[in-house]
Amino acid sequence: MKKIFFVLFTLVLLVNCAAVDGLNIVDIAETPENTDVSGYPRFAVLSDGTLLMTTDSNAVSFSTDKGNSWKKVGRAPVAAAATEKTTESGTTHKLTRANLQPFTLADGRVLLAYRSHTSNYSGSGEFYTSIRVMVSESSGKFYKGEKILVENVSYGSNRGFWEPFFIQLDSDTVAMYYADDLSTFLKSQQRIAYFTYKISTDEWAGPFDAVHRKIGVLSRDGMPTVTALRSGGFAMVVEVQDYASWNSNKNSVFAVGLSLSKDGKSWSDPVPVIGPEDLNAGIRTSAPSIATLPDGRVIITYQTDKGYYGANGSGDYKRVFGAAISKGALTLDSNLVPTIGGVSEGFEFLPDLFEYSENQYQIWNTVSCFGNDVYFAGTSGINTADGNRTSHRINIRRAEVTTLMGDVDGDKKITEADAKAALKLVGESACNESAYIADMNASGRIELKDVFEIVKTQKRG
Repeated sequence: MKKIFFVLFTLVLLVNCAAVDGLNIVDIAETPENTDVSGYPRFAVLSDGTLLMTTDSNAVSFSTDKGNSWKKVGRAPVAAAATEKTTESGTTHKLTRANLQPFTLADGRVLLAYRSHTSNYSGSGEFYTSIRVMVSESSGKFYKGEKILVENVSYGSNRGFWEPFFIQLDSDTVAMYYADDLSTFLKSQQRIAYFTYKISTDEWAGPFDAVHRKIGVLSRDGMPTVTALRSGGFAMVVEVQDYASWNSNKNSVFAVGLSLSKDGKSWSDPVPVIGPEDLNAGIRTSAPSIATLPDGRVIITYQTDKGYYGANGSGDYKRVFGAAISKGALTLDSNLVPTIGGVSEGFEFLPDLFEYSENQYQIWNTVSCFGNDVYFAGTSGINTADGNRTSHRINIRRAEVTTLMGDVDGDKKITEADAKAALKLVGESACNESAYIADMNASGRIELKDVFEIVKTQKRG
């Protein structure tokens, strides 16, 4: 499976932060801030290893040194996108494009999905909303062929389609998930839907339901991100509001729900694995992101009220980042225990991961793992006394997984047994996640050259 998601973080890591088992945080000096762009960073990696970053400022940037430095190249990814839409009512809407999500295909093309909707909506009248996609054949520099996957209008509210996210399901199928609070019966609900893209035929299909709650469950599930599990299958995190239903409490607040799927199409009901420690405090744990490590553990990042001690700001701008890691490899057979406050028993907090200063907000986080590098990213800034915000920026933070990339059997050594295990995997699906740990050249698939590299490593040892 293409593990081609890279990421950055809007907060500052402690230089001497406590080391997590098998995870070393890179020194702060090696991961400087990126002040050129802001908002909702999302990443892909090109065939030559170059990182591509898109943000809500509609910028595209590239890094050839693991995120240490960035260069803006070409024009904004949505430069070729429509700037207005006239609906059936005859209303012409100026469009805002946000939540840009890139994804690199094996043939080198880059898909780019985003939401496009009415700009500066006042809360009355018609609201236009859509999810669109374009493609780049120039290594992510220029995009064309804008396609509207789903569109509609709502009246008197900005209910719509949000936060697209790509992942590859098999060698010929990519899924794009998104949140939809327009097609649900109640405004207090939100479903997770998806489209599929067939690479060989260049065809889109959908939308399909991934997670759709029953009418009696008042949970506005949103902001889906998905990761492929090392042992096969997929995991999705969403922000859920049914914490109360799990804990017999009337106060329903945001929690991080975790759902599992064998095929990326049919999903289990989300189980809240991270939530506020005090159910009555009105604290949120929202906007989650998830990534899988080479040893099978998963890292979940999110934004939360807990830890924010600034006096100013509103909404998301009173949030700071949090992070947790599973205690063992996450599999489809893992017993997901709902939290009764904080993290569930299958997870633990990542201690001292982020540094925070007074009135500093930290929002729109993301996490991803490529090979043995884990990237954290997001947006930060300062809430000022006059109610404004300053220093809006993205920071890059990287961690290195100490698990050996070719250590197929997990004994922390590269041996002949690893080569034999990798050889057995050759010829299986190029997107078999159980094989990914042996992907020595980070091509996104297991090939004979990976086996040769394992053998050479074993001989050198």
